[in-house]
Amino acid sequence: MKHQIHEFFAYAKENKMEFFNEACLQMELAIYLRARCPEYKVQLERPITDFGIRSIGGKKEIDICIVDASENRIAAIELKYPKNGQVPETIYSFCKDLEFCENLLGVGFNKAFSVLWTGDDKFWKGKAQGIYELFRGGKSIHGEIVGPTGNKARKAKIKGIYQSEWKDAYADHRYLCIETLS
Repeated sequence: MKHQIHEFFAYAKENKMEFFNEACLQMELAIYLRARCPEYKVQLERPITDFGIRSIGGKKEIDICIVDASENRIAAIELKYPKNGQVPETIYSFCKDLEFCENLLGVGFNKAFSVLWTGDDKFWKGKAQGIYELFRGGKSIHGEIVGPTGNKARKAKIKGIYQSEWKDAYADHRYLCIETLS
């Protein structure tokens, strides 16, 4: 599935696709995956309660959910498309998505991915300090990540060890795709 996500961004570049917002990105990725993986159902905003899951990581829905005909949990994809600044909060939110994806692996999903697409170079350029180290400085995303603003009691607890490896896309955009580990 990770391969198909990378192929999607290459396809988007080749076809000069425009994503105006996260919903557009979500829809286009789902259409692409549906065409490439006809043996699976690709669903948007699927409630976790459909799988008998009451609560994990504070989220109630999976951005893109991929299941087979028997409802076996093939993959989950969480997306971010920040356009309005709030870089440190988006980095924290991405970490919360990683935590959510790790939890989905714990309840029967085979694979889970966190994807961020942006044209805002503040995500990968600038000083690598504080929460920015996770995206700019090569520091692993791991352990307890504290919310950067507001209530410092907000925490993402990441079990795996992940590296931010930005991939060039097009039109000054880059993307980050992390496959979570169980």
